[in-house]
Amino acid sequence: SKWTIDSYRIAVDTYRNAESKEQKREMERLIADIKSDFRSEISLNDPKAKKLRKVSGELYQMTNQQQIFDMSKREKAAWNKRVAKLTEETKKLEAEIEEIKANKIFENAFEWRFEFPEVLNNDGDFVGFDVIIGNPPYIRQEEFKELKPHLQNTYVCFNSTADLYVYFVNLGLNLLMEHGKFAFIIPNKWIKAGYGKDLRRFLLTKNITCIIDFGDLPVFEEATTYPSILETSNSETDSSFSFIPIDTLTFPNGLEAFLAHNIIEIKKNSLSEKGWSLNNQSQINLTNKLKNKGVTLSEFVGDTIYRGIVTGCNKAFIIDEKKKNELIQKDMNAAQIIKPLLAGKDIKRYEKPTSKKYIILSKRGISIENYPSVLSHLSEFKSTLEKKAGNGQWFELQASPADTSKFEKPKIIYPDISKKLNFTMDYNGHFSVNTVYNIGVESLGLLGYLNSKVFLFYFQSVSNSIRGGYLRFFSDYVKECPVPIELDKLDHVVKKIIDLKSQNPSANTTELETQIDQLVYQLYELTDEEIAIIENS
Repeated sequence: SKWTIDSYRIAVDTYRNAESKEQKREMERLIADIKSDFRSEISLNDPKAKKLRKVSGELYQMTNQQQIFDMSKREKAAWNKRVAKLTEETKKLEAEIEEIKANKIFENAFEWRFEFPEVLNNDGDFVGFDVIIGNPPYIRQEEFKELKPHLQNTYVCFNSTADLYVYFVNLGLNLLMEHGKFAFIIPNKWIKAGYGKDLRRFLLTKNITCIIDFGDLPVFEEATTYPSILETSNSETDSSFSFIPIDTLTFPNGLEAFLAHNIIEIKKNSLSEKGWSLNNQSQINLTNKLKNKGVTLSEFVGDTIYRGIVTGCNKAFIIDEKKKNELIQKDMNAAQIIKPLLAGKDIKRYEKPTSKKYIILSKRGISIENYPSVLSHLSEFKSTLEKKAGNGQWFELQASPADTSKFEKPKIIYPDISKKLNFTMDYNGHFSVNTVYNIGVESLGLLGYLNSKVFLFYFQSVSNSIRGGYLRFFSDYVKECPVPIELDKLDHVVKKIIDLKSQNPSANTTELETQIDQLVYQLYELTDEEIAIIENS
């Protein structure tokens, strides 16, 4: 091409900043000419176009040049065969080229290297954009499974459970030029979620300037998104960045004044790889103190935290009292595999859990023919169950627990979603569905601690809340929470609360629960200032 990158860049710049309509039109014609020349140049070098020129040239010669000598019958047959082959090949190549030209994918194609030649250096190499602003699509990882091998090979932020926006952040920062500015609206889950670990590590190599977190506020009326705004620059990294938590959508003095008044400085060296706790320095110091005094919950209770059962079809495996009695009346053996059941909504703080629901414990390997009434009941749902059976039999629980005896032992239980701490003790051998978590220990002191303000303060600092102020009690978060030693000092107070609640679930135990909070403060040796942080959080 007779044009250089620099001359084209000047033409585009002149077009954008034209001083008159005539100058703009002149530049428009020039740019169109350059694009046309470039397109022609590409066409000349296209492998298919080259092959078509060669094949059609040979075909032209064979069909248009007069033969000096007559051909023999054999030569004529070979000539006809060759002409037919070249004709077919020409038609095929023409069709392929035309299909590419007419392809829907190119209909509104946007070649950004042409439209923004500033992103190229004089050799045509990509150097990056000055500014990248975006609101990437919020698509859950289950919806793009086929893309994951490509994503794993392409992005340093890859995690098998990461949603699509993570890769848009990675790509955006890759396309940013040195000292460029980047700002994205993305869900805030990456700040603490396990799948955001590699994204957090990647961002620490960039210069994060500000993170604005809207928590669970309904910023977008049509979607539940938990938005945050991430701002970075592609320059030398600083030791700290600004964090602004937003807890309202009403700004009497304007948004800018609100942001300026609520800035928290976050020091990068205070951030944990497991999840970022974005609080003011005094809160960060307190969470570090709690974390460093005592042990993690997983160390305290060992491998005893487990979730309830995934049935695969609750309508089939979960029954009420009337159906339970009906099945047992028809076959006494059914009583052996029908167990009392709890869901998350059945669990209340310190209260004795009760439910009139039951689960059919049709485990892997069960001889279902020994329970004819149960088999007859499950047969009503056979078509649905067959679709979810996987490697198991259609009449078996989808996620059959290997050890069911653990459900029948004393244990601490809690719902997977809750607006407050709702831990209680189960002594009645309830089974549970997957909206319930279980800790297989009989420790009144631990129960009291898990319902304390200290535990709530720490848990909120490491986990994500969801719309309406609800908390998700994922095991990954709960297991890592600190537990003080000597929890038996809480036993006698917790026992009083349980006794009162067993007599009257509505009993007011506020005073006793305050005693527990005070005892926990003492176990951690908290100062008055640290206690005030927890009480006010």
